[in-house]
Amino acid sequence: MFPLLSPTSPAKKWLGFVTAIWVQAVSGNNYTFSNYSLALKTLMALTQLQLNNLSVAKDIGKAFGLLSGMASDRLSTSTILMIGSVEGLIGYGVQGLVSERINPLPYWQMCIFLCMGGNSTTWMNTAVLVTCIRNFTKNRGPVSGICKGYVGLSTAIFTDLCTSLFSSSPSKFLLMLAIVPAIVCVAACIFLQETPPASSPSEEKQEAEVFLIFNILAIVVAVYLLAFDITGPHGHVLSLAFAVGLIVQLAMPLGVPLYTFLCTSRTYSFDIEHKALEDPLVVQKALLEKSKELAGVKVADFEGFKQRPSIGEDHNIVQMIQTFDFWILFVSFLCGTGTAMCVMNNMAQMGLALGYSSVSIFISLLSIWGFFGRIISGLISEYCIGKHAMPRPLWNAVGEILMALGYLAMALAMPGSLYIGSIFVGMGYGFLLTITVPVASELFGLKHYGLLYNILILNLPLGSFLFSGLLAGYLYDAEATKTGEGGSTCVGSHCYRLVHLIMALASVLGLVLNVLLAIRTKKVYTKIYESKTPKKIIMVTLIQDDAVSTFMETGAATTAKASSLRWKILRQALLRKPTDEQSAIGVKRITRKTTQGFNLIPTNLVQDPTNLTDATVCYTLPIDSAPKLYINQRVVDRAELSDFEICNQYNIDNTGLVCQWPSEEALAYFCLKNADMFRSKRVIELGAGYGLAGLVIAAVTDASEVVISDGNPQVVDYIQHNIDANSKAFGGTRVKAMMLHWDQTGNSNISSTFDLIVASDCTFFKDFHNGLAQIVKFLLEKVRPSEAIFFSPKRGDSLDKFLEKIKESNLCFSITENYDAEIWKRHNQLMNGDGSWPSYEKDHCYPLLVRIAL
Repeated sequence: MFPLLSPTSPAKKWLGFVTAIWVQAVSGNNYTFSNYSLALKTLMALTQLQLNNLSVAKDIGKAFGLLSGMASDRLSTSTILMIGSVEGLIGYGVQGLVSERINPLPYWQMCIFLCMGGNSTTWMNTAVLVTCIRNFTKNRGPVSGICKGYVGLSTAIFTDLCTSLFSSSPSKFLLMLAIVPAIVCVAACIFLQETPPASSPSEEKQEAEVFLIFNILAIVVAVYLLAFDITGPHGHVLSLAFAVGLIVQLAMPLGVPLYTFLCTSRTYSFDIEHKALEDPLVVQKALLEKSKELAGVKVADFEGFKQRPSIGEDHNIVQMIQTFDFWILFVSFLCGTGTAMCVMNNMAQMGLALGYSSVSIFISLLSIWGFFGRIISGLISEYCIGKHAMPRPLWNAVGEILMALGYLAMALAMPGSLYIGSIFVGMGYGFLLTITVPVASELFGLKHYGLLYNILILNLPLGSFLFSGLLAGYLYDAEATKTGEGGSTCVGSHCYRLVHLIMALASVLGLVLNVLLAIRTKKVYTKIYESKTPKKIIMVTLIQDDAVSTFMETGAATTAKASSLRWKILRQALLRKPTDEQSAIGVKRITRKTTQGFNLIPTNLVQDPTNLTDATVCYTLPIDSAPKLYINQRVVDRAELSDFEICNQYNIDNTGLVCQWPSEEALAYFCLKNADMFRSKRVIELGAGYGLAGLVIAAVTDASEVVISDGNPQVVDYIQHNIDANSKAFGGTRVKAMMLHWDQTGNSNISSTFDLIVASDCTFFKDFHNGLAQIVKFLLEKVRPSEAIFFSPKRGDSLDKFLEKIKESNLCFSITENYDAEIWKRHNQLMNGDGSWPSYEKDHCYPLLVRIAL
């Protein structure tokens, strides 16, 4: 059982996902009001308007979903699940007791308990979605689709189980809503936890294959429920057989963690030896604390900075509500979800008006076809963006068309029209719920996405109030006749015809608004499409003494030329003769940094490199209580044949092996002096070389996680060695080495998101500028707000050329020359010729601070 108990066990991760599916399968109880609304109306002698306002109270519970969103940054997954389960147990439990003909509670108290029941699902959904997205960062689409799909099936699962086991008893149905989610949440509390996401392409591919299995299993459940609904009344034995079969199918996903556990058990002894290198970082919860201003540089200093962000960039809530596009999205979502909530809340009365004694099948049809709408819309919208840059809001327009057709069918009140209307409305509603979630993040960013999403969800109680509480309630009572108990009833197609026609017009309005939004956001989706196109660069480099010789070409047609250049460089390297200075023993052989640099961080040699290819240097960080860092690096003497083999194989340079570059030391010192800006942040260093800056960030800033990356596998080996050697200095910070090619964003193994990007002296090679700009943009767009901090000398026009690529990528930047008093002091001393760095020249040696943001 050891692999299963391990926090990084694949079996435990999949078992947690299975319990997440179960939670989602029982958290759609907000859509089941029609199953017991008639019983409440009769027992409490309510008018249709009063009954509809009870449904509004239930939906208002979703408005308090802001609480669960804020709690997700502070409480564990299990705590959030337990809060939701207890709240649902009380809310639905009391309703169940009332429906058992116990003396009805006062109307206002029933509103409170209905609100509690409605709010309970927001806690469950928050716990499941946040945890699963973090566990499967490279497969967010399938995770969201599967989870949302099971929410869509939830109503049908509850309805059909109650029909088969309890003959559609309202009181027993409510007790199921109270008890079953509580039991499932207890199981999820045990197994659903944050685990490391996939860190390699092979793991990501395996995850995608497993998610395909989960999708197939979900479709099987949906078809099974649909078959039970359309085959008419069933006998007691057949109903029991159906219930057993449904439970078995819901348990079938357990086969995935079981299979993984059996496979892991056989190979665990091998895998554990490699786990230290293979395990990715656990994505931490993003904190709300803003980073401090860097060295007095203000945001207004950014070139091209805009006070009001463009669509597709990060917006705060005030900026968002000031945009026309937000209100288009908000109102269009209201037109769709508000009308759908009216149908769900009034289905019992709609069916009764048309002569149906039971509406269970219609509720199930809404649920099942809502499931298909969620699965289909999520897959096809993502495909069309990647292939044709088709704006995602157009699929919301398709959903509005389906809903309008459904309302027209219901208004006609022909035989079978309620079946057709339920199918169309359910599928259209599934489209809207699935599509609006990514649209909001794509248009307004992720910086305040949690609050943005919950503002959009306010459309559910608002739409329920407008369309169900007011429109349907008043128009139904206008057509109904009073009963002796003070209630009202209406029979006939006229009862809801006007309601359906008005809702069809509302859907048409939503259609127009979504088409308008698609037109206005075409550029955003074109940029998303273009960002998926990877580009390739080929380069050859040679490091000779204190000079960097570079030969670079782009495109596949230059392979022969690049190869000949490499042989020329190799010949030069092998014919080089060491000078007396190069042959000297000790520190001078290790790195240019020890004799030529800013000397901001004291160093000493702790391993004599006389007869070794590598040496270890101790860095004593100049702050109180800071740990010492031990960095293993190569002795610079002559080129190795393996260096050229690696460069030829991976089309990369070997600058990271040459020395500890002065700009890296300046970046490390800057991070040391500005530790607060990294606290609780996720940080990646690009082109890190031996990784001094990344190690400093990990050791002294209390960063959440630090990834130290380079494109050269030999350099990455040194980085991993240095991480292992200093692991005790990192405290709770998770640190990882990563091989990352800048020109391969589409196929990179970046599974985490990062708040800050740092890099030093990475702009020298001009043919790498485009790839570097694209990887920076790729990383900045993964999470907002985020920022890149570059330390780079001008080196002629090299930095300027790179910043031109930054502009072309629609990124903004600022340049600061005097960003630290001590570094500026050392620079002035060197410019005045203090002798410690004879070849010092500002243009090629002094690193400027460049800040880059979206």
